[in-house]
Amino acid sequence: MVLCGKLYALTVIRDVNLNYLKNYFLEKLLNARLFLMKKNPELTEFIGRIKSVKKILVVVPRDRAQEVVARKYLTRIKDAFPGSRISTLDIFNLRQNDVNWLGVPNDQFVDRFRKEKFDLLIDLNSYHDTLCSYLAAQTDAEMRMHICEGRYDKIYNLHVRTDSNTSLERRYSLLVNNLTRLAESIRQAPAA
Repeated sequence: MVLCGKLYALTVIRDVNLNYLKNYFLEKLLNARLFLMKKNPELTEFIGRIKSVKKILVVVPRDRAQEVVARKYLTRIKDAFPGSRISTLDIFNLRQNDVNWLGVPNDQFVDRFRKEKFDLLIDLNSYHDTLCSYLAAQTDAEMRMHICEGRYDKIYNLHVRTDSNTSLERRYSLLVNNLTRLAESIRQAPAA
């Protein structure tokens, strides 16, 4: 019985070390790819672009507690853009055949992802998650929004700037309120 327990403990330790190494190399690989990517083009016609938003991708946080809070705001985002379609991306729902052995999304997944032709991407992670930022960079969305600034700013061209002590719920609220105000002002503006 003691031998069985020791073998089990060694298996657990091996699995933990393998996962650590896998995550380490995944992070390094994605960091290198993100570093080599071009900067997201600056928005020159923001009002025109926001007016024509029809497809929105919301990247839900990887942290499950944050995800619960973020999902409360999805209907408010939808209300800000009536007639638009909102899709969500949850990294934990990627299928095994969507990624390689390291966890990097494969070409088939990225191609399917790009074919969606999103107009607006909103990343609700409270920090710049490497895998989420990598997928955000793979979209053709001209507007990519994040609720904070971070090391992958070149991927995003819109940020909700708040004090670092601002709660996550307050950041989400500011994001939705600003999007709602902007969308309403555009709808109420006289046609040119």
